[in-house]
Amino acid sequence: VDYLITLVGTAQSFFSYVNFGSARLRGHELTFHSAWVGHLSLDLNYTNQDATNVTPLSAQFGRQLPLRPQNEVYARAELFDELG
Repeated sequence: VDYLITLVGTAQSFFSYVNFGSARLRGHELTFHSAWVGHLSLDLNYTNQDATNVTPLSAQFGRQLPLRPQNEVYARAELFDELG
């Protein structure tokens, strides 16, 4: 990706936008959904991403992009009646 603009923490509770000249984004995502007996549903999601700064001559070259977690998990359980 060229010219990726992202938020970077500059101090406690302060952020600024930074333009990364080049970034490499790769990853995998797994999703699971199931419903049981018409009363319970479950959603699970796992994401693994490699978001690396590849801007030549950058002090941050080869490092993980800020605010882009390498691993992320999401889970949701829902209990409902027959009517939805």
